[in-house]
Amino acid sequence: VVFGSALGLLAFYGFLGFNLRTTAYEILPELSQWALCVAKGFDLPVSYRQISNPHVRAVSSLELVEGDMLKADLSGARIVMLTSQCWDKPLIQMVQRKLSNELVPG
Repeated sequence: VVFGSALGLLAFYGFLGFNLRTTAYEILPELSQWALCVAKGFDLPVSYRQISNPHVRAVSSLELVEGDMLKADLSGARIVMLTSQCWDKPLIQMVQRKLSNELVPG
């Protein structure tokens, strides 16, 4: 899982370099759309959805999600990468609470 995936580069790296099932969350629609264009430009098998539509499920091991990472389902996550260094203190605290509550140790 990548929080703050921007153009998707870390998601692509995890998927291609380590063969990891990767879900990337980006709240800015423009960046999400660009990430999708990049993935399609390289013929990557990518699924795309908006987090506001939880009924759409990934059909690929690489999923790009447009929406708020705080609404992400982390129940199956084994690795979570936080990529933004411009988050304010309240957001950092919300992410910390989310990770503490939802991730399983190990």
